[in-house]
Amino acid sequence: MNPMSEPPYYARIADLVHRNLPGVLTMDAWMASDIPEELKKNSIVGAPARRFTIRWNYRDRIQSGHDVWFYTCLFPNRRYLNRLIDYPLLKVRLLPLAQFRYSFTGFLHWGWNYWPPDP
Repeated sequence: MNPMSEPPYYARIADLVHRNLPGVLTMDAWMASDIPEELKKNSIVGAPARRFTIRWNYRDRIQSGHDVWFYTCLFPNRRYLNRLIDYPLLKVRLLPLAQFRYSFTGFLHWGWNYWPPDP
């Protein structure tokens, strides 16, 4: 299935959750440059750490009362903050400072159990 065809399904499922389980939050991680309206409307949106300041005006969403979380995964890497196992500890410990600096309301702990076939 093409990932771009999934947002309408997401919206239907999120609506079902919100109607039947009031107060239960829905969340999804998405590339900050191309967040479909269905995700903006129906969930907390998690944006990859490096891309949040470049391609998406997340501040409008925060100012309108929505949560915006950020996460790290296999990118960004090299000079950016991340939690990769071979990174200097300073880059890991500065992540909460980045969260504060950009007014994010949460951090998504992505893929703690994700290991490719050849890690």
